[in-house]
Amino acid sequence: TSVGQVIAQNVGSMHGTVTDPTVPHASVVDLNLLPNALHKPLHQASAIFRLFRLTTLTVMALTIVYLAMVCYQAFFVWQSHTALTELDTLDRTILSYRTLQTDINTTSDVLAAIQSLMDQHVYWTQWFAFLERHTLSTVYYSNFSGSSAGVMNLDATAPNFGTIAQQLAVFQALPEVQAVEVSTATRSGEAAVHFTISLTVDPAILHYQPRGIYGE
Repeated sequence: TSVGQVIAQNVGSMHGTVTDPTVPHASVVDLNLLPNALHKPLHQASAIFRLFRLTTLTVMALTIVYLAMVCYQAFFVWQSHTALTELDTLDRTILSYRTLQTDINTTSDVLAAIQSLMDQHVYWTQWFAFLERHTLSTVYYSNFSGSSAGVMNLDATAPNFGTIAQQLAVFQALPEVQAVEVSTATRSGEAAVHFTISLTVDPAILHYQPRGIYGE
């Protein structure tokens, strides 16, 4: 037996393949120099590596999901804070409008009260201006009494009865004068005639009117 035959037999016995060295051009079908005892540890190492890789990928995926959730939570908190800030601003604006509305209502009430007082107040200056504008230059008043209802009594002096008649006609022609009457007329010597004239005028003359009405 040659040395080559011995090696071929040993290699074949290691892998369960018998090669006849006497057969020309014989070849080894499977050549594996690792012993069968090492195959199992290699498979275990490969399984551990795959498990490690799977675990790593899982941890990375969970980390990405966690970071995404953290970012979304931060965005949600920021968005909620912005919305709350806008709502607070809106509430303050509404409150300021309510305060302004209260001030406006208060001012309106004050103006209404002032207007009521002005409507009820008697402005005698308006009456005197009206009387002065419609009295003849030769007629003079010595006494006066009147009421807010527009009833006026005037003691006056005129140079003659004709002047009294003219003054009476002037009052009768005025739309503001509702009634006019001369109750007494007496001559005092030859200088003048004393008379009393009663007038019923529109009470609006005695109350507040815009400037330009009744001589104001």
